[in-house]
This record gives sequence, C-alpha cells and structure tokens, in this order.
Amino acid sequence: MRIDELIDVRNIDTDITPMSKEDAIARMVALLAQNGFVSDADVYEKAIYHRESEISTAVGYGVAIPHAKTAAVKKATIAILRNLGGIQWGDERVNLVFMIAASDADSDEHLRMLSKISTFLMDEVFRAKLLTAPDAKTIYDELLKEDAAKDQAGDSTKAQSENGKYLVGISACMTGIAHTYMAAEALTNEAKSRGMRVKIQTNGSTGVENRLTPTDIEQADAIIVAHDVKVDTSVFGDRPYLDVAVKKRRLTSRRLYLTGLWLRVVR
Repeated sequence: MRIDELIDVRNIDTDITPMSKEDAIARMVALLAQNGFVSDADVYEKAIYHRESEISTAVGYGVAIPHAKTAAVKKATIAILRNLGGIQWGDERVNLVFMIAASDADSDEHLRMLSKISTFLMDEVFRAKLLTAPDAKTIYDELLKEDAAKDQAGDSTKAQSENGKYLVGISACMTGIAHTYMAAEALTNEAKSRGMRVKIQTNGSTGVENRLTPTDIEQADAIIVAHDVKVDTSVFGDRPYLDVAVKKRRLTSRRLYLTGLWLRVVR
C-alpha cells in the first residue's frame, strides 16, 4: 500500500493553537468524523484512550502515534496533526501526531504503513521538512516524496554487491509497531555507515518479516537483538550476540556507539 492510498490531505491539521493531549485527540477524532472516515466519534475516541492507557504512544523524536482498530471506522486512514508549540504526551513533548484509524474488517496493511512512516520520522531532515512546511498539502507531498525515495533506496541496496562484514539481528517491542521498525532502521543505518551488509528480522504486530535463515546466522560476523519483549534466541545456537533494549524510547546514540564497538571486536 502506498502512502497516498492511506493519507488524505483533508486529514492533515497544522493548527498552531496551544493544546493538551486531550485537545489534540479530540481535534483529530472530530476531523476524521467530519471527513467521513469515522462513523461514531465517541466509540473511536474511547478506543484511542484504551490504547493510550496500556502504554504511551509517544515514540521519541517529538512524535506520537495513537491508534485504534474498531468497527466505528469506515475506512482505514492516518490523520496528522502538527503543532509547533508542542503537546505534552505522557512524559514526552511532541510536535507531530500520526493517528491511525482502522476498522475491525481491515487487514494489517495500515500497520505496515505506520511502520514505514515511523522509520521516515527518524530522519532529522525529513522531520524538519514536516515542521517547516507552510501548509497541509506540502506535508502530504513530502510524505509521498519520502515514500518514493525509500522505495528507490531499497531497490538500490538490493542491487549492491554483497561484501563487507555481515550484521544480522532481531528487533521486537511490546506493541510490535513503531519501535520494532525504528530499532531495525537504526541498526541498519549503523551497519551501513560501517560498510557492512545487514539483515534485521522484525517481530512486529503483523508477524515476522525479513526472517533470518540458518545461512544468515552462520555467515554473520555480528548478531544483535534489540527488544523489550521475549525473543527466541535459540536460533543463534552457541553464537554470541549483543542484547540491547529498545525500551520506551528509540535506540540511543550511546547504545549505537556500544554497538559500534561490538562490531569492531566480534570475530
């Protein structure tokens, strides 16, 4: 699924009014109802708060990703709110909110798109483009351009010859949505910056993707597991691996630095 199939420019709000988390949620839910994506705003809003009660959907980088799946949603979509003054979202302050609406009958494709967007938002330059965009249409266009660029970069990576040391790993977080893929992206970028080949298995809410094979593990020069939930590491046999926590926030610079040290000494 492409971003333009899930995001409607009408559901992008660039309001500059100071607001609380509750104000932001109410505003975004009302927008989705107004534009015909939600049939019962109250039911959908309750589902959003139920998810928030389990764990905060602030994911770091000044971003929150509240989400809910309910029969009150008529058509899956992602609404976006940008607030330059910042919104207190649990322990974090955010400027960008991506709210996912999915119906009970929907597949998990919207979660795959959320996972893709969450990796976009790790890019400081891309976030700056969203924060400085003059209007909703520009934000929409920037998302489409980033989507196309990532797809092209992925094709380019696959075409590269396989050389250099090989890093493999597994990432998994409590919800299997944002942090799982953000951790995988962070590790991938770290490995590539060191001229390494890389393959990170993601244990996400839509299932296991990019699954490691016995050959991957045998050929690996380094193995890393980034997780907040139990991961089956028996697949590594007696191979040593670095264990790092995703925790509530993204992988920190220090943990990536330690990862770098590990990559230099392994094998």
